[in-house]
Amino acid sequence: TELIIYLIWKENNLGITIVDDGIGFNLNETRPGVGWWNIEQRVRQLKAEITMGKTPLPHGSTITLTIPLTYDK
Repeated sequence: TELIIYLIWKENNLGITIVDDGIGFNLNETRPGVGWWNIEQRVRQLKAEITMGKTPLPHGSTITLTIPLTYDK
């Protein structure tokens, strides 16, 4: 019922954290389909890092994405 998205923009990276109070994920279970694989491929293309874990809430998930920012000055 609740979704919180944090955006943290720093000089060298962009951090995105998504927290929800849903049913969560079983991190040890193989998931069918290509959805998570597709996300991992996009993360790899951006040379980013993604972590997934549990929330401090009784249920739900937290996903954190850190994208390096490189640009010409």
